[in-house]
Amino acid sequence: MNLNNLHSIYFLGIGGIGMSALALYFHKNGMKVSGYDRTQTSLTNKLQAEGINIHYQDDIDKIPENIDLVIYTPAIPGDLKELQYLKNKGVQILKRSEVIKILTSEKQTIAVAGTHGKTTVTTLIAHLLTQSKIGCSAFLGGISKNYDANLLTSDSSGWMVVEADEYDRSFLNLYPTIGIITSLDADHLDIYGDFENLKSSFRQFAEQIKNDGLLIIKKGIELNPDQSTGLKIYNYSINEKADFYTENIKLKGDKYIFDLITPENQISGLELGIPGLINVENAVAAVAAAYLTGAEEHELKSALSLFTGIHRRFDYRIKTENLIYIDDYAHHPEELKGIINSVRKIYPEKTILGIFQPHLYSR
Repeated sequence: MNLNNLHSIYFLGIGGIGMSALALYFHKNGMKVSGYDRTQTSLTNKLQAEGINIHYQDDIDKIPENIDLVIYTPAIPGDLKELQYLKNKGVQILKRSEVIKILTSEKQTIAVAGTHGKTTVTTLIAHLLTQSKIGCSAFLGGISKNYDANLLTSDSSGWMVVEADEYDRSFLNLYPTIGIITSLDADHLDIYGDFENLKSSFRQFAEQIKNDGLLIIKKGIELNPDQSTGLKIYNYSINEKADFYTENIKLKGDKYIFDLITPENQISGLELGIPGLINVENAVAAVAAAYLTGAEEHELKSALSLFTGIHRRFDYRIKTENLIYIDDYAHHPEELKGIINSVRKIYPEKTILGIFQPHLYSR
């Protein structure tokens, strides 16, 4: 399907973090974009401020005429009246992940998978490449503070960076040049049934990396994908030797400085602009990806220190001498361990109170 020939695109669930980035992408490319969402949010407000028409009632009379394509998210209920109406009308309907598949097929793609950590790693890679001579376009799973956006675009770069979501097996629509796997823990078992099925899907994702492509994977994750296509595998770690690993990690205030050992050399004195030991691990994966695309050492050092983070990822909302309030999207037990341990290392003398809101009923 040639997406460049479309004139009018309609989104069901336009306010989602991934859907809103896609809507904005098509809008910026001169197409008429409109959509439905159940709830008005800051994301939908931003889209409306750009001139995108959005309504918040499930009402078929509000659907515009002459739609070329409908894009929907699996989070939309199957009995939604608008969805049923559009299906019966015979309009072309694609999932968001299917559209991302088409867009990424035209680029050299870096796809970041993992049961946690992928949004931070994706955003970090996009920032590192944007601040280097490489450049990139990117669909982010969070709002980058550096750019106040979940979409980055470049007319000159042949690289695209995307988050590869395992939910609903969406990431199996991707065939990247570089694949990254940050973590593999039991999650979304309402979809996969058991951990072995989840692991099998991650192995399939790795084996879908293009011929002679690269897999960057956290050390300790045992997938053993088929490498007959020329797949080259790099592992990374912050606590043991790997293809990419850290040495001399030091805490400076609430930020970390560290050296990165690569397969060829050592990059000394990297300073991460955001707090959290868990983010040092995320930074190793991101720097490895940017390094392997050709970003230079001085570009990586400068960009990493200037990274200001992502909304709702180790996000300081209050920071005074007597009270610190951090907002974080962590919902998987391993993510919760990561954020709690990271906070404890920075503030060893403080009492931590955690307030947890489950992200899905299945959790």
